[in-house]
Amino acid sequence: MSEEEERKKKFLSEIGLNIAKLLNDFGEVELENVEIKVSDLEFWIQPIIAGLTPPKALVSPKAKPKEILKEEFHPPVMSYP
Repeated sequence: MSEEEERKKKFLSEIGLNIAKLLNDFGEVELENVEIKVSDLEFWIQPIIAGLTPPKALVSPKAKPKEILKEEFHPPVMSYP
């Protein structure tokens, strides 16, 4: 391997370590304007399952009235001053 290829390989391995450290510290890395050329690339994304919340207890609906209430009707006053 030429000296330049060795420097590139060392540089790329250091970048990989830096990205791994950032992922470990912050949990995410955002790359902008990046072009990556690889032959094989694997991402292992493991979902974090938060504590499952128990389902809310179903509230039974209010009972429907069986008959309409009977009320006396009073027409509105239609006199204006």
